[in-house]
This record gives sequence, structure tokens and C-alpha cells, in this order.
Amino acid sequence: MDKPVLPYSDFGRGPVVVFIHGFLENRKMWEGILPEFSDDYRCICVDLPGHGDNSDIHHEESMISMAEKVAHLLNTLNVHEFICIGHSMGGYVACELAQLCPDRLQTIILLASHADCDDPEKKENRTRAEVVIQNRYESFVKEAIPGLFHSDNVSEHETIIHKYIRMAMSHMPSAMVICSKAMKNRESALEKLNKLASRIHFVCGDLDPIIPLEKVTTQNQQLINSSLHVIENCGHMPHIESEKALTIQLLSLLQMSAKKQKTPI
Repeated sequence: MDKPVLPYSDFGRGPVVVFIHGFLENRKMWEGILPEFSDDYRCICVDLPGHGDNSDIHHEESMISMAEKVAHLLNTLNVHEFICIGHSMGGYVACELAQLCPDRLQTIILLASHADCDDPEKKENRTRAEVVIQNRYESFVKEAIPGLFHSDNVSEHETIIHKYIRMAMSHMPSAMVICSKAMKNRESALEKLNKLASRIHFVCGDLDPIIPLEKVTTQNQQLINSSLHVIENCGHMPHIESEKALTIQLLSLLQMSAKKQKTPI
């Protein structure tokens, strides 16, 4: 067996679900909801380049190269058909993975994510943020992490916000700059996804301060084989802000998708 190119965790047995974390996170972000899935699904959680236990990242990293590493891991594990859940940046990687594995990836769940490229304003914001990340990383993290939550939910989740700050501080600032540039330079996946058989589900918070619901609603209308599921009173972190509601929604989507898998692993 080839050596896996990504650190990963592998839990449970059944249809395969690949979990891909977002920017500043790592595979431990899924720990709160995984117990609800591992009885019925094989859950594979990865650390993307520069995150978690994965310090291996190159200067030309892209969403495509990250997806290639995920695909290589799945090949190493002899995974054939699978479902993918990607949070935020992890959703961008999932969109690329769908194009690399069009006959294997049956369903993509874009959690607080979307399928288009950055607009000019977002690109400018990332460029400014990259300067701060490189020079004042701790300040960036301490502002960015609470900013992922809807303002009404920050005080309630103060403890886990501090946990996420510690998680992000374990990453190298230079690696986070590379990842930011990779997100900034990605192409839209909308047209390509419309040519694939994969089912796409958008799952997002109605109060997401990072990716507005209006943007996701528009993309859902542009895609042929998609659906939109909104978690109420929730920002960019549904797995924390509305853990129970999100778990119920994901389980429902997985049950629909798993019925189509021919050979559970």
C-alpha cells in the first residue's frame, strides 16, 4: 500500500463519508458530530496541507492540488464510491475533488461554502489579510475566529472559540498565506459541476457573516442538480452554533445519498 499523502482519521463502517475541514481548522473540527455518524458510516477526516498534523505544503498549492492529495489518499485506502462534506475552504476542495473523481463522488455537501470563485472585493480582502497573517498572525487569528460566528452566538461559544484560536495558532503563518492565495486564485466550479452527475447540497447558516445566504441561494438556482438547506440562527460555524440541527440535516442528506452507493466499504 502506498504511503498516505495526508494525515487522516478513519472511523466506523458503512458507506464512506469524507470530511474536509476549512481554513485555520483541522480534522478535529468534526469531533463534536462524528459520534452520530460513525455507527452507520465510514468517516474519513483529513488534514489539508499546512493544517493540523500536516506541515507539508508547497508554495504553488492550490485547491486542485489539495483535491489531488485527497484523491490519492482515497485510492490508497481502496475507497471507490464516497460522499464528501466540506466546510468553507474544504468545500472548495470538494468541488475540485468532484471533477477528479466524477464517477466515484456521488454527493457533495457544501457546509457554509459555495462553488464559485472569489469576486474582486473578496480577492482584495484576502490580499490585505495575507499581509496581516504574515506579520501579525496572532492578532489576525484572535479577530478572525470570533468573526466566523454570528455576533449573537459568540458569548455562548466562548470556550470553543478559544479552542479554535489555539487550533489556528498551531499553524505556520506562511502556510496560511499560501492557503489564502490558493483560495483567491481558484476558478469557479459552477459550470463544471453542472456537467457532472454528483448531487450537490448547500447547507448554510441564515446569518453567515462570511458567505451570505443570498450568494448561496443564487448558486443553488444556477446548478441543475442541487438543493439548499438553511440552518436558522447560525453563522459560518453550523457544527458549533447549531450542532443538533446540523447533525439532523446531515444525517438526512447522507441517508438519501447512501442508498445510491452500490458497494459500501
